[in-house]
Amino acid sequence: MEEQSITTEEIGSSLQQATLVLSEMNESLAQNAEVSSSIAEDISMVSQASTTISENCSQVNGSATELDKLAEELSDMTTKFTI
Repeated sequence: MEEQSITTEEIGSSLQQATLVLSEMNESLAQNAEVSSSIAEDISMVSQASTTISENCSQVNGSATELDKLAEELSDMTTKFTI
């Protein structure tokens, strides 16, 4: 009977340890999920910023093209004037 009691205690102790390990693993997984979510949000923000930068670069490029055309027009106009 004493052996059964010792064995039962050992099983109970093992179950407590297993429960503690599983609890720690669950906590770790929850933290990992939180970090993963934060990383996904950061990636989304970087993607949005990249899109905005790309759009702004296109606008700057368009403005530079227009400015180049205006410079050519002004140059053509000034060559018509002679002193």
